[in-house]
Amino acid sequence: MIRYHIGYDNPLTHFIRVTCTFQSTDTETEIRLPAWRPGRYQVQNFAKNIRGFEVSQFGRKIRCSKASKDTWLIRHEPGEVVVSYEYYAFKMDAGNSWLDEEQLYLNFINFALYLPEQMNQKHQVVLDVPQDYRVATGLEEVGSFTFECESFYALVDSPLMASNSLRQVSYEVGGHDFHIWIQGKLPQTDEALIADFKPFTLLQMEVMGGFPCPAYHFLIQCLPYNHYHGVEHLNSTVITIGPGHELAERKLYKEFLGVSCHELFHTWNVIRIRPAEMSPYQFDKENYHVTGFVTEGVTTYYGDLFLAQSGVFSQEEYLGEINKLLKRHYSNEGRKNYSVADSSYDLWLDGYERGIP
Repeated sequence: MIRYHIGYDNPLTHFIRVTCTFQSTDTETEIRLPAWRPGRYQVQNFAKNIRGFEVSQFGRKIRCSKASKDTWLIRHEPGEVVVSYEYYAFKMDAGNSWLDEEQLYLNFINFALYLPEQMNQKHQVVLDVPQDYRVATGLEEVGSFTFECESFYALVDSPLMASNSLRQVSYEVGGHDFHIWIQGKLPQTDEALIADFKPFTLLQMEVMGGFPCPAYHFLIQCLPYNHYHGVEHLNSTVITIGPGHELAERKLYKEFLGVSCHELFHTWNVIRIRPAEMSPYQFDKENYHVTGFVTEGVTTYYGDLFLAQSGVFSQEEYLGEINKLLKRHYSNEGRKNYSVADSSYDLWLDGYERGIP
């Protein structure tokens, strides 16, 4: 089992302390940090946020050297090895990590080291947080602030929020539990949220023939400034949205419902129905594929359609979303130079930052 102990000294520095412990019968181990994260096809080099990297065994420091920008080579005796470091958790969006005096929000893909030959072993996480904190995550809780999963793949597909101000709204569909966890202020009542979330959840399950996990978690960061982002995961999603007070108006609230329905449909499309080139994920390099129009395009299409067919969107609102997509298509000259397959491949170049016109 690979174990991670996560805590912090001063939340205002935004540095989390990470201790990773593993067993090895070898005398040399390669340990890595992911270079990118599923859901965003861009090399992000998370290792740039690490400081104070140290390795110890039997209570004393041992030799360690870098083999690449995000790979370390550890020479040790057979037995337990402890790796400790700090990670700067100070980027707020749906795919990164954040620490302040109000919450600890983690995407393990940002900072969790992995051993290539032990990725399918059980992984455990222990949090050192205030006792009055509640934790929202799709990970299995096995003890006080202690969580486990079956592999590294499951760990990095299970984000986590911990705070003493989390709001929880729950509903049930077809024997499956759905939880909406809210950090920040969302104006809608519990009843209003359930009235909108439950219909599109039910319709998705009817169309797809069930639901692939017993429980699902919407992790919502409701922010005081402009923001809009969502990332899909194994049995959860993180959605960052703001400004929170504008969610009282239909315009932004409609966008919030749209991204929520979109991310829920990813539970099937991409998470379980995935391009062969990404099965399994390779975290040390680009995972090229030519079907981005399926992974994201089909999800976007169905996300809006489910909202219309379930009655959550009016016909006028649905046609407005379709019109936005059509305008985006016809005003994009790139379609005259690239096929959708070529464009999918080049996501890794300019999918998230401006390239040539």
